[in-house]
Amino acid sequence: MSFSMERVVLTSTHLCNLKCRLCIQGVPFYKTPYHPSLDELKEEIKSYFELVDSVDIFEISGGEPLLRNDLDLVLEYIFLYNNRIKKEIRITTNANIVPNDNLLSCAKKFGNKMFFLIDDYSVSKKAKEIAELLSVNNIGHRIRDYNDNLHFNGWVKFTDFTRIHTNEESKEIFKKCAFPSKLGFSFEIVGGEMHPCIISKRLMERGIIPLNENEFINLLDKSESIESKIIKLENIYKLNPLTSCAYCSGLCEDSVRFSPAEQLTAEELRDMQQ
Repeated sequence: MSFSMERVVLTSTHLCNLKCRLCIQGVPFYKTPYHPSLDELKEEIKSYFELVDSVDIFEISGGEPLLRNDLDLVLEYIFLYNNRIKKEIRITTNANIVPNDNLLSCAKKFGNKMFFLIDDYSVSKKAKEIAELLSVNNIGHRIRDYNDNLHFNGWVKFTDFTRIHTNEESKEIFKKCAFPSKLGFSFEIVGGEMHPCIISKRLMERGIIPLNENEFINLLDKSESIESKIIKLENIYKLNPLTSCAYCSGLCEDSVRFSPAEQLTAEELRDMQQ
């Protein structure tokens, strides 16, 4: 059996230099941020490519991935699977850390597949500096403007962890949401698991919805065969809706938009961390 995917996101860390109120990962609300070792990330990457023959876009995200001082070594390992990444290896950054020489050197190995997505918020300090450095090194990049030309009209508040939709309404949200309808889901690898939606992952880990083994893949479970995992992955693509859709507003054209990267106060963080 073989399987190809449009896109996958590797969560490299939950460490972040921002404390965004509407962070889709919920990063500011963890008392102990997720920060896997290099070996743990390697095992996740290896297990992913044992399952999937090829992927169009392989994205490294966070948190802020440039806070990893071994991000160059993560890239070095991913390069072993370079021929399995068909279009793009992407790093998303909040534009507060300039890539170091080691990271730039590794990035160049991917040639025109390498791409930095630079999110420029009001609290981002180095978007232009990073873009200029990448230009000098002939590394693909784009600044995603959240200031003068507000990207996608702003951010969305996906969930407050309460149920807001009936089963039928959940199906409508699923059809309208950009993640399943335009992106072929937004599969995210975090903690050895691959979820079709990070909101689903967050709801499961909080115990708000059941830990439904039919709605995610445990990449590190060696007791389950690759064939069984592929069948499960194929079936996830057929789901409508996900259980989490009943709790989520979705990323829809008509979703209410909010100012991006609004920062939480220290007092709010103390009250909200789980």
